[in-house]
Amino acid sequence: TYEAGEDGCVDLGQQVPLSGSYDWVDPMGLLWTLKPRKEKRLPLGSNPFSTKPVVIHFTAEQGEATASTTIERAWLREGVQRIPVNEDGLHGVLFMPPGEGPFPGIMILTGSGGGANERTAALLANHGYAALGLAYFAYPGRPKFLLEIELEYFEKGFEWLAAKPEVDGGKLAVTGGSRGGELSLLLGSIFPQIKTVVAYVPSGYRWGGFSDEGSPLVPAWTYKGEGLPFVLHEEQGDWETKYGPDESIPLTPEFLTAVEKAESLEEATIKVENTNGAILLISGDEDAMWPSAIFSRQVMQRLEEKGFGHPYKHLEYACAGHGILMPYIPLAPADIVHPVDGGLYALGGTPQPMAHAIEDSWQGMLVFLEENL
Repeated sequence: TYEAGEDGCVDLGQQVPLSGSYDWVDPMGLLWTLKPRKEKRLPLGSNPFSTKPVVIHFTAEQGEATASTTIERAWLREGVQRIPVNEDGLHGVLFMPPGEGPFPGIMILTGSGGGANERTAALLANHGYAALGLAYFAYPGRPKFLLEIELEYFEKGFEWLAAKPEVDGGKLAVTGGSRGGELSLLLGSIFPQIKTVVAYVPSGYRWGGFSDEGSPLVPAWTYKGEGLPFVLHEEQGDWETKYGPDESIPLTPEFLTAVEKAESLEEATIKVENTNGAILLISGDEDAMWPSAIFSRQVMQRLEEKGFGHPYKHLEYACAGHGILMPYIPLAPADIVHPVDGGLYALGGTPQPMAHAIEDSWQGMLVFLEENL
């Protein structure tokens, strides 16, 4: 509820609501505070990356008089091309900005839910990047689970992207979140053609594979025919006893215990200091899925100790959790039903700090890419 001025207008960027779901000035609050009419948990994989336009109906009521309008929020600006990719063994979707280019190229990677992240790729194409949402599992033509994924697949993806006449092959970047953040740091440490890495809620350690049976004792990543060492992650204790059937599980304590018990932690550590370009880390200090803020601090410390010669930065947000995605859309729920193993997991964070973290990190990422790519 807002009080209109004498001219009948309400300025969402200047006014505090009289009542409602938030009580501070927030020009996009009407959108990110939206919630489903029926409270229900949706699987993380419920088409979260669709680029279908979002239609929103606004109605203003004052007594019996009402005014209404409808807007359509598009993920793609006019002229951006959406090009499905299913060639040379690669699978995903390429978004190409309008014009001849050459454009900087960026690969967008998903996390443990798999699929292809079309939304982030589309938004980055709006900002002038040739953006490839590359799928590496849980996608037609790719393995079902995150098990023994060959890093050569991503190398081929970069070569394919750089070979396009519209792309500047000397300006390539990679970004991803969660396991995709881990993967982004890993790829940057191995392939010198990558000039910028943006890792959302990442880990600086490699972890094992992930399937519908949880975390099996097989590597997530292979390179040159060999599995890469990883931190052994075993469930600590009996979840069924510790948590009720409708209670979400915070995995952060499990990961911290795994790191503490690891016998050969250095072998599983990503050699981020070998990256041939800039690194941006984004994390929340209340991440309940895994301790991305702690992991990111460790990456920063390693870069400093190794005398890393490129720009590196960590955007850490207080009271923010795992669901740092893209801005100006409804927040991720407090917990998720994971599409791979069906577990109910907590994401962490509180709404207002989360909204700030998402908006600020998005702008910070665009500036970082502009400066370094």
